[in-house]
Amino acid sequence: MGNDAVSSSVVQALHVLGATGDSDLQEIVDLAAEICNAEWSAIAVLTGQDYHLLVTHGIEPMVCPQSDSLCQHMMAIHRTVAVEDATADERYAHSPYVTGKLLNLRFYASAPIYAPDGEMVGRLVVCDPGTYRMTSLQQRALARLAESVTAVIELRLRREQDGRRDEEEMSRIAAEIGHDMQVPLASIVGNVELLHEELGHHEDPAVSLMLARTERAAHRLLRMVEGILHFNEIGREKPTETVDLHAVTDQVLASLGPQLEEARAEVTLGPLPTITGSVDELYSLMQNLLSNAVKFARPHVPLEVHVRAEEIPEGWRVVVADNGVGVPEPMRQRVFSMFSRVNSRVEGHGIGLATVRRIVRSHGGRVGIDESPDGGARVWFEIPAG
Repeated sequence: MGNDAVSSSVVQALHVLGATGDSDLQEIVDLAAEICNAEWSAIAVLTGQDYHLLVTHGIEPMVCPQSDSLCQHMMAIHRTVAVEDATADERYAHSPYVTGKLLNLRFYASAPIYAPDGEMVGRLVVCDPGTYRMTSLQQRALARLAESVTAVIELRLRREQDGRRDEEEMSRIAAEIGHDMQVPLASIVGNVELLHEELGHHEDPAVSLMLARTERAAHRLLRMVEGILHFNEIGREKPTETVDLHAVTDQVLASLGPQLEEARAEVTLGPLPTITGSVDELYSLMQNLLSNAVKFARPHVPLEVHVRAEEIPEGWRVVVADNGVGVPEPMRQRVFSMFSRVNSRVEGHGIGLATVRRIVRSHGGRVGIDESPDGGARVWFEIPAG
């Protein structure tokens, strides 16, 4: 792996191992520390000039410059390596993790972690402030645990690919039905509107109410069909350009003005990046996220929305956080699926967040939901800079 280029294998590994607090991986890392009698352990993935310590034991997750890391000498070694005393090895003696500037480690051992294509993407690391000689049994155990991390990467990528295939099939079927429904449904909407004009002020209030409800239902169904057809078009060949995400979000806020005013919303917009992509799809992305925040505002509580971005090694992470009702933890993955809805009492079709995920994926990124510091939802997406 080149020092500067970030391969697709590394991007995939970061994608499926990127969440701190991952219980499966945390058990592996904790077990590695226990078996090897080590104070610290971590999964370290190399991206460009940095190691990302994603899941850790004894230390906080961090980004470690490759030039400081002990792992930098191990990426061509396809076996478990143990260093009894790093202070006595000229390769490691000047590292700030050995000298005491950052840590005081002396014992270091690691085993390789691979992507499904066989490329080494990182190491499972254990280290300790004391000198230590590993037994052959401990070395084999560390190797097996590293193989378990490799297996987790492969399993999660396969599961995600299967999920995408299922979603593609659902999208294809829904789009076919939507195309078939579009013309007759438009005719129904037109006829209902004509009836409403003619009979909307009927002397029988029940007739007026029935017509109004029928017109609303017809328009809602038409919007759902249009949403399905739009969803099916995402990711197809479209012209890409340099997109100022800040300007796009300003346009979205202007279009949502009446809804924001009704929700007594205060939107804080931080600096947002300029990226490469489809301006129409990125507009749709931000529109869905911000309109969702309005939909799920707390009753009788002024809405607060904070939009910001931070640079990450692979590009940018954009966060939209609100003080609304939030998304229960068990539903935070399901809400990105087609026709999934958090609250059936809130009007919607369950397409918005599925559209968000599809747009983000079509731009090579990933998306997720956490709890906002204000108690609502914190939706984030990561997207490459170019």
